[in-house]
Amino acid sequence: MKKKANVAVIALIVVLVIIAAAIVIGIGSTGFTNWNVKTWFGIRQSDDKKDDAKEPVSWGKVVDDAGQIMTSGEVYDLPESMTFYSVTPGGASSGGSDTITGISVIVTCSNNFELNNLEIVWTATYPSGADAYDCLTIFPRYNNDNMSAQIFCMRPFDVQIELKAALKSDPSVYATCKVDYVRRIENLNSVYLTSNDFGDMQGIEIEPQLDVGTVAGEIAITKFKCALTTDFKAAVKKNLKFDVKFTEATVTVEDVIELDSYLYGSDDRIELFAWDGSDDITYSMFIKDFDNYDAAHKQAIYYAWWTAYSANNNKAGYYNVLLDYDMVYQYKGAVIQQLNESDYVNKAQNPNALSGENNGSHLKPNLTLKNVSIVAN
Repeated sequence: MKKKANVAVIALIVVLVIIAAAIVIGIGSTGFTNWNVKTWFGIRQSDDKKDDAKEPVSWGKVVDDAGQIMTSGEVYDLPESMTFYSVTPGGASSGGSDTITGISVIVTCSNNFELNNLEIVWTATYPSGADAYDCLTIFPRYNNDNMSAQIFCMRPFDVQIELKAALKSDPSVYATCKVDYVRRIENLNSVYLTSNDFGDMQGIEIEPQLDVGTVAGEIAITKFKCALTTDFKAAVKKNLKFDVKFTEATVTVEDVIELDSYLYGSDDRIELFAWDGSDDITYSMFIKDFDNYDAAHKQAIYYAWWTAYSANNNKAGYYNVLLDYDMVYQYKGAVIQQLNESDYVNKAQNPNALSGENNGSHLKPNLTLKNVSIVAN
């Protein structure tokens, strides 16, 4: 036993000699500035006043239940609910092994309890009771007596998460926050007119495909125009003995479409009626000064339109109307995406057509007329 004690004493003396030598060498140099002994051997204080989290490379934002965007780096009172959303396609993306990618927000529950300086336990759970740390990461902020925490959303999720701040001394006393994720529009499978003729109730049908999330936003259509194809305009003119000038049809869509109201099925597609027909599409939207023509000239246009369409409508994928639109996809006023016709699947859609059958199919040429060779049948 005495021999083992001697060995321990010798080992201690060797360590002290090494430390003393390091100090002497360090004092004699200008590079030695760290006098915190605890850090010499990789020891870190668990109760230091530094935040454990570092700011991530963000690919999204957060909005609270009142529609306020929660800015990264600011501290907010724990809201009743908050919703994360991505501002880039695909959401989470890799930023390298040393980079955290996610959406960050700092919340405090200092106003949720009567006393401050209490120790809080933060948890994130699914309704099933399972932890949700694969999607949300929580970093308590030690420089605020654990009353606040930095929340990282690391990836999209499809089940609402409950964030809870409970007293460590009494877990029955707690504050909660419901956490959601907005589904992005992954693709517009189709955008088309609900009817293919004049006089029918007209609308705009949109079939967006949504990505992963727990809630959906709303679409505001800021511009919607219908223009005739070049080939169709040439065909209409060919059937007339007088010249007409064409213009674009501009449709006003005032309603905001809430996508959550239309969710259905397993394929995450939504069909909706975006326009109630209060601004019916008419010939005057495409033919300049159409309302100024007399009845005979109008009938000539009806006949020319239907004849031009019926000569081609048996062709697969035939259409005579091009759509030009701008849409804003938003959630509680926060803009998530801006969409236009370039985001539409570039395929000819039969519904993007106006046949003119209702007004033109019952007409036939009358060769006794000169400029207007059309009479009612």
